[in-house]
Amino acid sequence: MPYNPINFLSSSSVLAESWKTTKTLKKTGDFADNPSMEKKQNPSLRKACRQLESLFLSQLLKEMRKTVPHGGAIPEHNGASLYQSLFDNHLADLLAKQQATGLGDYFYRELLDTEDKIS
Repeated sequence: MPYNPINFLSSSSVLAESWKTTKTLKKTGDFADNPSMEKKQNPSLRKACRQLESLFLSQLLKEMRKTVPHGGAIPEHNGASLYQSLFDNHLADLLAKQQATGLGDYFYRELLDTEDKIS
């Protein structure tokens, strides 16, 4: 069975609780608090919000990785940081696509509401 970082992350007790909370909130729907917004869809805004969530998660993973002590039995090679960066970016993209944090949906709702108020 191939390694799936999403399954690994959701097995953590704190993350599992957060995951359950996110799923519960999603059951209420993106626009449960404002039914009139259901009619409005902006795919390019949704994509941009998902990319913003991915960027945020990528930076979060990068900063978290800095807290891990380096060195040990296995020396790091010059390319290791490149592969770590690529892995973190890919993991952030996966998390954003699966809406693991809900940040993208939050940004989307807020920006769609702001767009509605401006026009």
